[in-house]
Amino acid sequence: MNHTCQHICQAISWMHSTNQSTFQALKKGTQNITDFLHSVKARADELALLGAPVDDEDLTDRILDELDDDYEELVCTVQARDNPITFDELHEKLMSFDASL
Repeated sequence: MNHTCQHICQAISWMHSTNQSTFQALKKGTQNITDFLHSVKARADELALLGAPVDDEDLTDRILDELDDDYEELVCTVQARDNPITFDELHEKLMSFDASL
């Protein structure tokens, strides 16, 4: 393998590990729900482009883990489902719930 190919492979590997770490480190903090969901989805999309897609259940778990106690009722409802929730459905439920707070 020539040096250019090696550098490209190393760069892709580094980007993958950096994005994976960034995804795991995502925090809601003081972000509103829209901004937080956007940042989580953007990181998941970046990982998918790098060939390391995030499973829908992992995406949901990452989001739910970062929600504060105000969302406890919604978190319990989502976690009690028999079928995994899609990102779009979770987004819709969180937006509706957030509007009612």
